[in-house]
Amino acid sequence: MAGFWGVKILRILEDAELRIRRVESADDVDVLRWNLYVAVQDVLDALAVLFSELGWRKPPSYTRLVLEAEEGGVLPPASPPL
Repeated sequence: MAGFWGVKILRILEDAELRIRRVESADDVDVLRWNLYVAVQDVLDALAVLFSELGWRKPPSYTRLVLEAEEGGVLPPASPPL
């Protein structure tokens, strides 16, 4: 996945990583919540871009997006809930 889409996905994931680092050092609960929320949204956006690049139909929900990414081998299977 070279070119524009690969760079776009990389930038989205880099932003998510930066936000996670902000969470690790946040003293304010609202800042922590916001940065976690945006980091998760960044990862979901990257998955949506990847689906588009692969020519896959985008599922109607984020839950299905993650499940279909697992089924398609794009993401490793989720850990079972504790």
